[in-house]
Amino acid sequence: MKRIVCNVLMFASVVAMLLSCESNVAKKTLLKMEVDKIQKELPIKLGSMGDLSAVTYEDDVVTLTYLVNETLSDIDGLVRDSNLVKENYQCMVARNNAMQKMVKEIAAADASLVLQYKGNTSGKVASVTISKDELANTDKFILTGTAAAEKLVENITRLERNRMPTDVGNGIKLVDAFWEGDNYIYLANLDKSIYTIEGLKMANKNDMKQGVIAALSNDPSSRTFIEAMITLRKNIGYRYQVEDSKDHVDIIVSYSDLKRILGAFGKK
Repeated sequence: MKRIVCNVLMFASVVAMLLSCESNVAKKTLLKMEVDKIQKELPIKLGSMGDLSAVTYEDDVVTLTYLVNETLSDIDGLVRDSNLVKENYQCMVARNNAMQKMVKEIAAADASLVLQYKGNTSGKVASVTISKDELANTDKFILTGTAAAEKLVENITRLERNRMPTDVGNGIKLVDAFWEGDNYIYLANLDKSIYTIEGLKMANKNDMKQGVIAALSNDPSSRTFIEAMITLRKNIGYRYQVEDSKDHVDIIVSYSDLKRILGAFGKK
């Protein structure tokens, strides 16, 4: 009787193993079909960021290659800090159901993921590998809502600070970006040979605000950032200070203003 029980348990174990293998093969086949489907649609436009230019699935590794617009993306910053590539992808996935589906299929097939961001002019490549163990916890890997928005703003801050000071023309340079209460502040330094703090304080603040709103509305690359700020219900501020002066003038684009800007994007 004991031998019969052992044989039954062994048989059950073998059957379970075979079923598991069959299930795993099916999931890998499903992922291969999905990759083949995406390959036929390449390149896939991803807005102002650039294009998904290549997808491969070999040896249990899915590789996604993005051709990024270097006029809007800091490829050097991504090369220096490859973790930004992963976190940027997590933020992209948070806003795209098709990407979420693919991440789950990669995880189900027990595969890993390689992300490559390639500059469209320099050809420089920033790359990161995301292990199958990290992907297995999809609920943690796929950021959503506030977590995704906070991560996106954090990434943008790191990249922008790497490029600062940034000359935006007319004797104005962006020299820092930081949180101050509910406001995300861009600190702008004004050339003292052109501007005075007295003149700055006398300027029409509403006209200055409308100029900032117009600039944001005409910059497609700002859309993702604005969406994140709306999710967080925060404001964007610009702090103008003349060189060597401790005084400054703040222009705040409120949460409500940002919602109107986002609405304008939808009409373009």
